[in-house]
Amino acid sequence: MALSKIKSTSLETDAGSFNLIESTSGTDLSSISSLDIDLPDTYKSFKLNIHLKPETNNAHVHFRLSSDGGSSFHSASDTYSYAMGMIFNSTDDNIDVEQSGASTYIFLSKGIGNATNNPQAFNATMFFRPIHTESSKKQTNQVSWQGTRVTDTNDTIYTHGTGRLRATDSLKADACRFFFSSGNVEEYFYHLWGEK
Repeated sequence: MALSKIKSTSLETDAGSFNLIESTSGTDLSSISSLDIDLPDTYKSFKLNIHLKPETNNAHVHFRLSSDGGSSFHSASDTYSYAMGMIFNSTDDNIDVEQSGASTYIFLSKGIGNATNNPQAFNATMFFRPIHTESSKKQTNQVSWQGTRVTDTNDTIYTHGTGRLRATDSLKADACRFFFSSGNVEEYFYHLWGEK
């Protein structure tokens, strides 16, 4: 079951050229397999600050896009390409990299924990740039992010990356989905801004 909103406040507050579209949270959840967020067509790009915590330990964060208002999400075997890197605080050369040119999802981060004794979760700032349908030039739906996670041994890890929807260069992405490699979503908070 996908759930997009538990507690929602819809806002239209100007912050430069960005409008705050939505501020939403859900805590102590169960049986929530994914978090879906609408990307309204009236905006050309988006900024998202997000916090996600899984129900199970050591879960990876995955991401998909929709071009039909969230009725379905692109998930074929060659739908996405991405490059993601993580830098650990424990040693100078401890860097972990994941990449794919033909994946069923975009890989945002590895090994998110759910322990209560460490501040574990995935926290990131993301930027979405859907195609501009009024342009005659070929484009792509793309996303970039940077954020942090904490391991079960209390290490701090910086994560960053970029990805795109390869399945279509003509349909504008209008919704996104976050889900874990195993287990459900236990907690989330997010703020979504749009640029007109």
